[in-house]
Amino acid sequence: MNFAAGIIGAGAWGTALAQSIALTEKRVLIWCYEEDTCKKIQKTKTNPFLKGLAIAETVEATTSLKEIAEQKVLFIAAPANCYTEILSQLNQYITDEHKIIISSKGFRPSDGALLSDVIEEVLTSKPQIGILAGPAFAKELAAGKPCMLTISSKHIELINTVNEILSYNKLRIYNNDDIIGAQIGAALKNIVAIASGIADALELGESVRAAIISRGLKEIERYARVYGAQNETIYGLAGLGDTILTASSKTSRNYDFGYYLGTGLTRQEATEKVDGYMEGIQTARIVTTQSLSQGIDLAIISAVDGIIQGDVLPEKVVEFLMQRPRTHELDT
Repeated sequence: MNFAAGIIGAGAWGTALAQSIALTEKRVLIWCYEEDTCKKIQKTKTNPFLKGLAIAETVEATTSLKEIAEQKVLFIAAPANCYTEILSQLNQYITDEHKIIISSKGFRPSDGALLSDVIEEVLTSKPQIGILAGPAFAKELAAGKPCMLTISSKHIELINTVNEILSYNKLRIYNNDDIIGAQIGAALKNIVAIASGIADALELGESVRAAIISRGLKEIERYARVYGAQNETIYGLAGLGDTILTASSKTSRNYDFGYYLGTGLTRQEATEKVDGYMEGIQTARIVTTQSLSQGIDLAIISAVDGIIQGDVLPEKVVEFLMQRPRTHELDT
Protein backbone atom coordinates (compact mmCIF):
# COMPACT_ATOMS: atom_id res chain seq x y z
CA MET A 1 0.00 0.00 0.00
CA ASN A 2 1.43 3.39 -0.99
CA PHE A 3 1.81 6.22 1.49
CA ALA A 4 3.31 9.69 1.04
CA ALA A 5 5.79 8.92 3.83
CA GLY A 6 6.52 6.76 6.83
CA ILE A 7 6.97 8.16 10.34
CA ILE A 8 9.15 6.18 12.74
CA GLY A 9 8.09 7.02 16.28
CA ALA A 10 4.54 7.55 17.53
CA GLY A 11 5.26 10.02 20.31
CA ALA A 12 3.80 13.52 20.31
CA TRP A 13 6.09 14.87 17.57
CA GLY A 14 5.85 11.83 15.30
CA THR A 15 2.07 11.84 15.60
CA ALA A 16 1.96 15.57 14.88
CA LEU A 17 4.05 15.10 11.74
CA ALA A 18 1.74 12.33 10.56
CA GLN A 19 -1.32 14.46 11.23
CA SER A 20 0.21 17.46 9.46
CA ILE A 21 0.86 15.37 6.36
CA ALA A 22 -2.69 14.03 6.55
CA LEU A 23 -4.02 17.61 6.59
CA THR A 24 -2.74 17.88 3.01
CA GLU A 25 -5.02 14.93 2.12
CA LYS A 26 -2.11 12.50 1.82
CA ARG A 27 -1.93 9.03 3.33
CA VAL A 28 0.80 8.41 5.90
CA LEU A 29 1.99 5.36 7.86
CA ILE A 30 3.35 5.67 11.40
CA TRP A 31 5.47 3.05 13.16
CA CYS A 32 4.72 2.43 16.84
CA TYR A 33 7.05 0.77 19.31
CA GLU A 34 4.12 -0.16 21.55
CA GLU A 35 1.37 -2.47 20.32
CA ASP A 36 -1.21 -0.68 22.46
CA THR A 37 -0.44 2.69 20.84
CA CYS A 38 -0.72 1.12 17.41
CA LYS A 39 -4.15 -0.33 18.22
CA LYS A 40 -5.42 3.01 19.54
CA ILE A 41 -4.36 4.84 16.38
CA GLN A 42 -5.87 2.17 14.14
CA LYS A 43 -9.14 1.62 15.99
CA THR A 44 -9.98 4.87 17.80
CA LYS A 45 -7.80 7.40 15.95
CA THR A 46 -6.35 8.64 19.23
CA ASN A 47 -2.89 8.59 20.77
CA PRO A 48 -2.22 9.04 24.51
CA PHE A 49 1.06 10.79 23.64
CA LEU A 50 -0.89 13.62 21.97
CA LYS A 51 -4.06 13.89 24.00
CA GLY A 52 -7.14 15.56 22.58
CA LEU A 53 -6.19 15.02 18.94
CA ALA A 54 -8.61 13.31 16.57
CA ILE A 55 -6.18 11.60 14.21
CA ALA A 56 -7.10 11.74 10.53
CA GLU A 57 -8.49 8.65 8.82
CA THR A 58 -5.61 8.76 6.33
CA VAL A 59 -3.11 8.05 9.13
CA GLU A 60 -2.47 4.34 9.59
CA ALA A 61 -0.23 2.60 12.12
CA THR A 62 2.02 -0.45 12.21
CA THR A 63 4.51 -2.15 14.52
CA SER A 64 6.39 -3.68 11.59
CA LEU A 65 9.69 -2.04 10.64
CA LYS A 66 9.65 -4.01 7.40
CA GLU A 67 6.32 -2.43 6.47
CA ILE A 68 7.41 1.09 7.39
CA ALA A 69 10.62 0.64 5.36
CA GLU A 70 8.54 -0.03 2.25
CA GLN A 71 8.03 3.73 2.24
CA LYS A 72 10.97 5.40 0.50
CA VAL A 73 10.62 8.62 2.51
CA LEU A 74 11.08 8.10 6.25
CA PHE A 75 10.87 10.69 9.01
CA ILE A 76 12.53 9.40 12.20
CA ALA A 77 10.89 10.99 15.24
CA ALA A 78 12.07 8.51 17.85
CA PRO A 79 14.16 9.61 20.87
CA ALA A 80 17.86 10.03 20.13
CA ASN A 81 18.79 7.22 22.50
CA CYS A 82 16.79 4.75 20.38
CA TYR A 83 18.45 5.49 17.03
CA THR A 84 21.15 2.82 17.10
CA GLU A 85 18.71 0.06 17.99
CA ILE A 86 16.04 1.10 15.48
CA LEU A 87 18.52 1.63 12.66
CA SER A 88 20.15 -1.73 13.34
CA GLN A 89 16.77 -3.41 12.89
CA LEU A 90 15.98 -1.32 9.81
CA ASN A 91 19.33 -1.94 8.15
CA GLN A 92 18.25 -4.98 6.14
CA TYR A 93 15.36 -3.04 4.57
CA ILE A 94 16.98 0.33 3.76
CA THR A 95 18.40 0.98 0.29
CA ASP A 96 20.28 3.79 -1.43
CA GLU A 97 16.91 4.95 -2.82
CA HIS A 98 15.56 5.83 0.62
CA LYS A 99 15.38 9.36 1.97
CA ILE A 100 15.72 9.59 5.76
CA ILE A 101 14.73 12.78 7.54
CA ILE A 102 15.93 13.15 11.13
CA SER A 103 13.08 14.73 13.09
CA SER A 104 14.51 14.15 16.58
CA LYS A 105 16.58 16.48 18.74
CA GLY A 106 19.60 15.13 20.55
CA PHE A 107 22.79 13.09 20.24
CA ARG A 108 23.74 9.46 20.75
CA PRO A 109 24.19 9.09 24.53
CA SER A 110 27.23 6.80 24.43
CA ASP A 111 29.54 9.19 22.58
CA GLY A 112 27.62 12.36 21.68
CA ALA A 113 27.58 11.52 17.96
CA LEU A 114 25.32 13.49 15.63
CA LEU A 115 22.30 11.44 14.57
CA SER A 116 23.30 11.86 10.92
CA ASP A 117 26.62 10.20 11.77
CA VAL A 118 24.79 7.39 13.55
CA ILE A 119 22.76 6.74 10.39
CA GLU A 120 25.89 6.63 8.23
CA GLU A 121 27.63 4.36 10.73
CA VAL A 122 24.84 1.84 11.28
CA LEU A 123 23.29 1.53 7.82
CA THR A 124 25.02 -0.49 5.13
CA SER A 125 23.32 1.44 2.34
CA LYS A 126 23.73 5.16 1.62
CA PRO A 127 20.31 6.84 1.75
CA GLN A 128 19.94 10.59 1.38
CA ILE A 129 19.81 12.29 4.81
CA GLY A 130 18.04 15.46 5.90
CA ILE A 131 17.26 17.27 9.16
CA LEU A 132 13.81 18.70 9.90
CA ALA A 133 13.93 21.38 12.60
CA GLY A 134 12.45 24.66 13.71
CA PRO A 135 10.00 26.27 16.14
CA ALA A 136 6.80 24.22 16.32
CA PHE A 137 4.99 22.58 19.20
CA ALA A 138 3.43 19.21 18.39
CA LYS A 139 -0.11 20.24 19.31
CA GLU A 140 0.03 23.38 17.17
CA LEU A 141 1.47 21.57 14.15
CA ALA A 142 -1.15 18.83 14.44
CA ALA A 143 -3.95 21.38 14.80
CA GLY A 144 -2.96 23.09 11.56
CA LYS A 145 -1.73 26.29 13.18
CA PRO A 146 0.64 28.30 10.93
CA CYS A 147 4.21 27.05 11.41
CA MET A 148 7.60 27.43 9.73
CA LEU A 149 10.27 24.72 9.71
CA THR A 150 13.54 24.19 7.89
CA ILE A 151 14.88 21.14 6.08
CA SER A 152 18.67 20.84 6.00
CA SER A 153 20.32 18.50 3.50
CA LYS A 154 23.13 18.21 0.98
CA HIS A 155 20.60 16.69 -1.44
CA ILE A 156 18.28 19.03 -3.34
CA GLU A 157 16.16 16.03 -4.36
CA LEU A 158 15.42 15.30 -0.70
CA ILE A 159 14.67 18.98 -0.01
CA ASN A 160 12.19 19.07 -2.89
CA THR A 161 10.56 15.82 -1.77
CA VAL A 162 10.09 17.06 1.80
CA ASN A 163 8.54 20.27 0.47
CA GLU A 164 6.13 18.28 -1.68
CA ILE A 165 5.07 16.15 1.28
CA LEU A 166 4.88 18.76 4.05
CA SER A 167 4.22 22.17 2.51
CA TYR A 168 0.74 23.65 2.43
CA ASN A 169 -0.86 26.98 3.28
CA LYS A 170 -0.33 26.46 7.03
CA LEU A 171 3.20 25.04 6.93
CA ARG A 172 6.07 26.82 5.20
CA ILE A 173 9.35 24.95 4.72
CA TYR A 174 12.68 26.76 4.29
CA ASN A 175 15.91 24.96 3.43
CA ASN A 176 19.69 25.02 3.87
CA ASP A 177 22.59 22.59 3.49
CA ASP A 178 24.01 22.82 7.03
CA ILE A 179 23.06 19.50 8.61
CA ILE A 180 25.56 19.96 11.44
CA GLY A 181 24.27 23.36 12.52
CA ALA A 182 20.64 22.25 12.27
CA GLN A 183 21.24 19.27 14.56
CA ILE A 184 23.29 21.16 17.13
CA GLY A 185 20.91 24.12 17.24
CA ALA A 186 17.88 21.87 17.61
CA ALA A 187 19.48 19.83 20.39
CA LEU A 188 21.14 22.53 22.50
CA LYS A 189 18.11 24.80 22.61
CA ASN A 190 16.58 22.31 25.06
CA ILE A 191 19.33 23.11 27.58
CA VAL A 192 18.62 26.84 27.26
CA ALA A 193 14.94 26.07 27.86
CA ILE A 194 15.83 24.27 31.10
CA ALA A 195 17.89 27.30 32.18
CA SER A 196 14.97 29.59 31.41
CA GLY A 197 12.61 27.47 33.48
CA ILE A 198 15.02 27.50 36.42
CA ALA A 199 15.28 31.30 36.24
CA ASP A 200 11.51 31.74 36.19
CA ALA A 201 11.10 29.46 39.21
CA LEU A 202 13.61 31.63 41.06
CA GLU A 203 11.54 34.70 40.04
CA LEU A 204 14.57 36.41 38.51
CA GLY A 205 12.44 38.38 36.06
CA GLU A 206 11.81 38.53 32.33
CA SER A 207 15.00 40.51 31.74
CA VAL A 208 17.04 37.54 32.93
CA ARG A 209 15.12 35.19 30.65
CA ALA A 210 16.01 37.39 27.67
CA ALA A 211 19.66 37.40 28.75
CA ILE A 212 19.67 33.61 29.13
CA ILE A 213 18.25 33.15 25.64
CA SER A 214 20.72 35.55 24.00
CA ARG A 215 23.80 34.34 25.89
CA GLY A 216 22.65 30.74 25.62
CA LEU A 217 22.43 31.17 21.87
CA LYS A 218 25.99 32.50 21.89
CA GLU A 219 27.09 29.30 23.63
CA ILE A 220 25.24 27.20 21.04
CA GLU A 221 27.03 29.12 18.29
CA ARG A 222 30.40 28.67 20.03
CA TYR A 223 29.87 24.91 20.38
CA ALA A 224 28.51 24.47 16.86
CA ARG A 225 31.40 26.33 15.25
CA VAL A 226 33.90 23.82 16.66
CA TYR A 227 32.05 21.05 14.81
CA GLY A 228 31.93 22.92 11.50
CA ALA A 229 28.47 24.48 11.59
CA GLN A 230 27.58 27.75 9.89
CA ASN A 231 26.81 30.67 12.24
CA GLU A 232 23.84 31.66 10.09
CA THR A 233 22.12 28.35 10.82
CA ILE A 234 22.28 28.95 14.57
CA TYR A 235 20.50 32.27 14.09
CA GLY A 236 17.84 30.72 11.87
CA LEU A 237 14.75 28.62 12.57
CA ALA A 238 16.64 25.57 13.86
CA GLY A 239 18.59 27.63 16.39
CA LEU A 240 17.23 31.05 17.32
CA GLY A 241 13.64 30.29 16.34
CA ASP A 242 13.36 27.05 18.28
CA THR A 243 15.27 28.47 21.26
CA ILE A 244 12.90 31.42 21.64
CA LEU A 245 9.86 29.13 21.46
CA THR A 246 11.13 26.44 23.81
CA ALA A 247 12.70 28.77 26.36
CA SER A 248 9.71 31.08 26.74
CA SER A 249 6.71 28.77 26.94
CA LYS A 250 5.30 26.55 29.66
CA THR A 251 4.16 24.24 26.87
CA SER A 252 7.80 23.13 26.62
CA ARG A 253 8.63 19.99 28.60
CA ASN A 254 12.25 21.11 29.00
CA TYR A 255 11.15 24.49 30.35
CA ASP A 256 8.78 22.77 32.79
CA PHE A 257 11.54 20.42 33.94
CA GLY A 258 13.82 23.39 34.57
CA TYR A 259 11.07 25.19 36.46
CA TYR A 260 10.64 22.27 38.84
CA LEU A 261 14.40 22.08 39.35
CA GLY A 262 14.34 25.77 40.23
CA THR A 263 11.77 25.13 42.95
CA GLY A 264 14.24 22.83 44.67
CA LEU A 265 13.11 19.44 43.37
CA THR A 266 15.70 16.80 42.50
CA ARG A 267 16.20 15.57 38.95
CA GLN A 268 14.06 12.50 39.65
CA GLU A 269 11.30 14.50 41.33
CA ALA A 270 11.23 17.07 38.51
CA THR A 271 11.16 14.33 35.87
CA GLU A 272 8.13 12.73 37.50
CA LYS A 273 6.28 16.06 37.36
CA VAL A 274 6.61 16.41 33.59
CA ASP A 275 4.56 14.41 31.09
CA GLY A 276 6.96 13.16 28.44
CA TYR A 277 10.65 12.74 27.69
CA MET A 278 13.12 15.62 28.10
CA GLU A 279 16.02 15.34 25.63
CA GLY A 280 17.68 18.33 27.30
CA ILE A 281 18.72 16.28 30.35
CA GLN A 282 20.87 13.91 28.34
CA THR A 283 22.04 16.63 25.96
CA ALA A 284 23.31 18.80 28.82
CA ARG A 285 25.47 15.94 30.12
CA ILE A 286 26.85 15.13 26.66
CA VAL A 287 27.61 18.74 25.71
CA THR A 288 29.19 19.59 29.06
CA THR A 289 31.47 16.56 28.81
CA GLN A 290 32.40 17.38 25.22
CA SER A 291 33.00 21.06 25.99
CA LEU A 292 35.44 20.19 28.78
CA SER A 293 37.46 17.93 26.50
CA GLN A 294 37.39 20.51 23.68
CA GLY A 295 38.07 23.53 25.89
CA ILE A 296 34.83 25.31 24.92
CA ASP A 297 33.51 27.89 27.40
CA LEU A 298 29.82 27.10 28.00
CA ALA A 299 29.02 28.71 31.34
CA ILE A 300 25.21 28.52 31.18
CA ILE A 301 25.06 25.03 29.70
CA SER A 302 27.59 23.65 32.20
CA ALA A 303 25.72 25.31 35.06
CA VAL A 304 22.46 23.69 33.95
CA ASP A 305 24.15 20.30 33.86
CA GLY A 306 25.53 20.88 37.36
CA ILE A 307 22.04 21.62 38.67
CA ILE A 308 20.60 18.53 36.94
CA GLN A 309 23.33 16.33 38.40
CA GLY A 310 22.68 17.77 41.86
CA ASP A 311 26.21 19.16 42.16
CA VAL A 312 25.17 22.76 42.77
CA LEU A 313 22.11 24.70 43.95
CA PRO A 314 20.30 26.95 41.43
CA GLU A 315 20.78 30.05 43.62
CA LYS A 316 24.54 29.50 43.75
CA VAL A 317 24.69 29.21 39.96
CA VAL A 318 23.12 32.64 39.61
CA GLU A 319 25.81 34.14 41.86
CA PHE A 320 28.54 32.39 39.90
CA LEU A 321 27.28 33.51 36.49
CA MET A 322 26.83 37.13 37.58
CA GLN A 323 30.35 37.31 39.03
CA ARG A 324 32.24 35.83 36.08
CA PRO A 325 35.12 37.93 34.68
CA ARG A 326 33.98 40.75 32.39
CA THR A 327 34.49 40.13 28.69
CA HIS A 328 33.62 41.50 25.27
CA GLU A 329 30.08 40.47 24.34
CA LEU A 330 31.10 39.07 20.96
CA ASP A 331 34.23 37.22 22.08
CA THR A 332 34.36 33.81 20.44
